[in-house]
Amino acid sequence: MKSWAHYNVARELGSTDAVARLEKLEKAMTTNELNSARDLSQAIIRDLKPVPSDIEIQETSAFAASAAPAVSPSASNYADELTDWGIRPQPTLKYEVGSKTPMSIPGARRITTQDLKDLSQRALVLDVLDEQSGHYTIPGAIHLPGAGNYGNGHFDDRLQDKFQTVLSRLVSRNPGKPIVFFCASSQCWESYNAALRAMKMGFENVLWYRGGLLSWKTASLPVTPPTEVYPIK
Repeated sequence: MKSWAHYNVARELGSTDAVARLEKLEKAMTTNELNSARDLSQAIIRDLKPVPSDIEIQETSAFAASAAPAVSPSASNYADELTDWGIRPQPTLKYEVGSKTPMSIPGARRITTQDLKDLSQRALVLDVLDEQSGHYTIPGAIHLPGAGNYGNGHFDDRLQDKFQTVLSRLVSRNPGKPIVFFCASSQCWESYNAALRAMKMGFENVLWYRGGLLSWKTASLPVTPPTEVYPIK
């Protein structure tokens, strides 16, 4: 049900690939499950609205406060990228990727839309949203669809091996650059999962752009086709 809602939000963002995925999921769903998924999708879409910029977002735990950058009272909360839903960070992979995310991630730093703009070309920017065709992304980003999937739930699966091969090659071409992971929005765990996988491989200077594509678009910033695409399956 949550997967259907997640892909429906992606469709609302203009994803063409999401349509086929929705149709496939619907074939295995009952009428009640589909109605519940539609309600959840609408709730997510209603939630994806900026809050007034003069509201300071407070961290809810000592861990979150230490792991996440401070939020300025004047920071712009594009599409809930700074909204704290009280979700606890976890060091394990997330199965339900279409749900609200925490404010921090163990071992990495969360960044905002403004942070990513400031980084410009000084980072290796990786879009891990699992969308295969018709995908538009942040200019200069490399698309790795599937890199943030759950796999078998462990860091020693086949997905990890394939991801490590591709990521090692990309990092070797961009030595010294921080690695930025992002996906659909602050209600998408795919970038969180991908960042965890990368750190488990031993990569350092990992950044998590929590707001993802929705925050980028809400800030009226451009999107383009990815510079390169490497499916991680």
